[in-house]
Amino acid sequence: MTPTLSIPFQGPPGLSALHLVAQVDAHPAGSARPSGGGSPASGQGGPQSALGGLLMPLLMVAVIYFVAIRPMNKQRKEQEELNKGLRTGDQVVTTSGIIGKITGLTDAEVTLEVSEKVRVKFRRSAIEAKYPPPAADGAAAAGRTETAQK
Repeated sequence: MTPTLSIPFQGPPGLSALHLVAQVDAHPAGSARPSGGGSPASGQGGPQSALGGLLMPLLMVAVIYFVAIRPMNKQRKEQEELNKGLRTGDQVVTTSGIIGKITGLTDAEVTLEVSEKVRVKFRRSAIEAKYPPPAADGAAAAGRTETAQK
């Protein structure tokens, strides 16, 4: 058994803790209520406090959804579309940064030719994006420099 420490009420003589509670809760009609009274408008009880109590958790769930869950779902769908659209001959970049041309496809793997007669197998999920051909990059870069010079 654990010993407990009991401290007696040390109030003014003739008053107990129950008397003080009764004095705080009792308000004669016509007297001014102290601030923070028990009215529903002050946030104690009533439908406003229940709504306020639910509003913050619901707001937090909405923020988490729009910041974390929704972008992840969008990214996952884009990755699935990319994997479905892969064809032999496409030039792609992997998540590790390796650029190569697709020479073979299966349901789970992609074979990339990274150099002449050098082929490497990757999981389909390792394909990050289609890689634009160097001619398109050069033309785009040339277009940017021409507009910058004007």
